[in-house]
Amino acid sequence: MEAKELMIGDWCAYGVNCKGRVTALTEHLITLSVDGNEINGLYMLMPDMVRPIPLTEEILVKNGWDFRDRQYAIECEEDVQGIVELSRDKDGYYWSINWDEYQIIRIHYVHELQHILRLCGIDKEISI
Repeated sequence: MEAKELMIGDWCAYGVNCKGRVTALTEHLITLSVDGNEINGLYMLMPDMVRPIPLTEEILVKNGWDFRDRQYAIECEEDVQGIVELSRDKDGYYWSINWDEYQIIRIHYVHELQHILRLCGIDKEISI
């Protein structure tokens, strides 16, 4: 994974089963904050040690996305009007806001969903 794919606050994984949020990054170093059962703290890692977390239905449901009409949807906050929807096909998820589809951008990973929500002005924390 390349550092330029990430933003502060993005979720990503490293090692066997460790997940953390990006707290700092440069071209050659990514710092993850990990708060787990056995491993806590900040970890400075080379970008090739970090990998994306696949976006799953379990993660969507855990974060309040409702399954309706063959899509996952979440209501936007008061300051952003509308509904964000994710539809699954063989190549991942594509997203829409207020029923305008954006099929050019496929979402495969949690950090990509985080980027879409931020770009839409939606302040939604994602839990893993």
